[in-house]
Amino acid sequence: MNYDKRTALPQDHDFEIRDQNTGNTYFVTIEKELGRGGSCVVYTGRLRDRVGNEQVTRSVIIKELYPKELDDVILRTETMDLKIPKDIQEKFQQSLDIFCAGQAKHIIYANDNAGSALPPTTYS
Repeated sequence: MNYDKRTALPQDHDFEIRDQNTGNTYFVTIEKELGRGGSCVVYTGRLRDRVGNEQVTRSVIIKELYPKELDDVILRTETMDLKIPKDIQEKFQQSLDIFCAGQAKHIIYANDNAGSALPPTTYS
């Protein structure tokens, strides 16, 4: 019996993230899911960045905040964003704050829609 209903990002899924420390934008492609914990789904991926005229690609580990306790109410949109219902937005934000506080400064967080969550998140 499968007790974890979270939908992982598919292989070769592309998205943009913004480093909150530097403001730089990066492009990430999911390679595969590594595992799951209570608060996150973890992936390997390829990160692409422009340095001068060169495009640099490197392997990265991506932690997506996707709490197991909310897997019955958080859904994925067609574009694979997390869709957070209004009645749990505060609870999700608390999880996000705890998650971000526990991460090292070198970890890249995403995007304007979600504040500090990976991948993009939409609120409904």
